Amino acid sequence: MHIIFRASFLLTSWGISEGFDKLTELLFNKEIEGLIPNNLSGQDDTYKHILSALISYWAVNADKGNSEVAKQKIYLPIKFIIEKANSHPFQISNLFWLVENESFNEFIPLLHNHLIVLLDNYKERYWDIHGVCQHSCHPI
Repeated sequence: MHIIFRASFLLTSWGISEGFDKLTELLFNKEIEGLIPNNLSGQDDTYKHILSALISYWAVNADKGNSEVAKQKIYLPIKFIIEKANSHPFQISNLFWLVENESFNEFIPLLHNHLIVLLDNYKERYWDIHGVCQHSCHPI
């Protein structure tokens, strides 16, 4: 399974639809748990890496003039990852870049709920809050 995951991960990052289709199949079938452990904490970083691959998929396709189609394709997998991040400690802070710089406003309600979950559990999720602030908090 690990080889299939890695191949689909790379193909997705390169903007190739076949890789995207396989990666999202693995994601939605929950066949990717624990494939990329965090070297320091030992926690699962697989979803964080998949999020990066999905963002890359969109960026490559946007460069080819297919931004809106790619944006629609990545919505459900990213929604799945945001919802997973509500109960699992991994960072999704690079997603805030899409909202701030590329107007991915459809993610705002999901991210709003995610931030509420983080704040409700601030003692356990301190580093997740810190990561969000590193990427998206602006000084007043």
